[in-house]
Amino acid sequence: MPWFSASARYASTVECDGLSTISRSVWVFELPDTGERLWADARARALEIARRDEHGYLNADGRRVQWELIDVQTLDLLGDTVEDGREVYSEMRDPSEAELREWPARTRFDPENTPPHQTGI
Repeated sequence: MPWFSASARYASTVECDGLSTISRSVWVFELPDTGERLWADARARALEIARRDEHGYLNADGRRVQWELIDVQTLDLLGDTVEDGREVYSEMRDPSEAELREWPARTRFDPENTPPHQTGI
């Protein structure tokens, strides 16, 4: 069965304030090979997975917060097997002003002594 990766964007809106946050999530999933319908079925499955994260709640101020799916941005076929360590997402962007201040020219990075953070999921 082929594996896919998909990314989706979400918008968080707060009652009376409007758009608050935009987030992106990436998943991998397996799908039976349905031949000509494979891409349509993969898109439908990606939408189904992405819709699971839509939700709402009342914040500390008693205002309604709503997380809604904006779109499924990417859908990629990974193949019939997903190897250990397979990259499923990468992003390039220009550094922010804060990053330019934090890491001036000729900065030596130290990844072995920089512990990763958890996303909270």
